Amino acid sequence: MIYRFVLIAFILTGGSACSDDVKPGTLEHAWVWLARCIDTGSGEEVYRALDQKSQWSVQTIHKLVGMMKKTVEDRYPEEKKKGSLGMWESMKDSSSPANLFSVLLNQWGGLGRLREGFGAARRINISGDTAYVTVVSGRRFNFSRGNDGRWGLDIYRKKLDSLKISAQDHLKLIIKNADAFDEARRGEGKDGH
Repeated sequence: MIYRFVLIAFILTGGSACSDDVKPGTLEHAWVWLARCIDTGSGEEVYRALDQKSQWSVQTIHKLVGMMKKTVEDRYPEEKKKGSLGMWESMKDSSSPANLFSVLLNQWGGLGRLREGFGAARRINISGDTAYVTVVSGRRFNFSRGNDGRWGLDIYRKKLDSLKISAQDHLKLIIKNADAFDEARRGEGKDGH
């Protein structure tokens, strides 16, 4: 039965690669698509298999980290720049949200952790716009369906939502510090007259 499920899902995907611009409209399609994304060995490809809300969080984090980097580069004194991004330093040069997710995935143990226990589906449980696939090893993979009708992996959503809030807070701190540096420069200019 499981093998028939995987074969049917493979046929339904039309043999498309993970990087193809495909929107898995069924959970079965999303499962096979995820397997292909994992097989590429690329965290950037796995990003494509995430659920819509997780992708939105990664996109927001990418934007916030870019704003942090720009604020530090433009407004911080040279001696204060190093280390000012804190935990976001490793993500500052991410070229895209997918690239940033790849950096995060590596920090969380890489694709190896995602591959652990991945295999044939033993049970599929769908309830509205959420679902999970339990594999033979017993590991459970959660999925959700986005507003666009696409199913995606949502096992990272809570972590990503938490990181998004942390990034917002860190950006506020960076801006507050930049404002203080600007004020100090203005004060030095007045004293120097």
